[in-house]
Amino acid sequence: MPDLTPIAIGLKESYTWYENHVFDIKKKPFFDYIEAHLKNTARDN
Repeated sequence: MPDLTPIAIGLKESYTWYENHVFDIKKKPFFDYIEAHLKNTARDN
């Protein structure tokens, strides 16, 4: 079984990575993404 990382440590490592790469990430506005990709999904099911 692979080694598991506790969630608190994983989140801290992820945040540290993000903090050091903040300008490398192309952000999408959250609500625009929902409108474009998820809005009708709940109604279709």
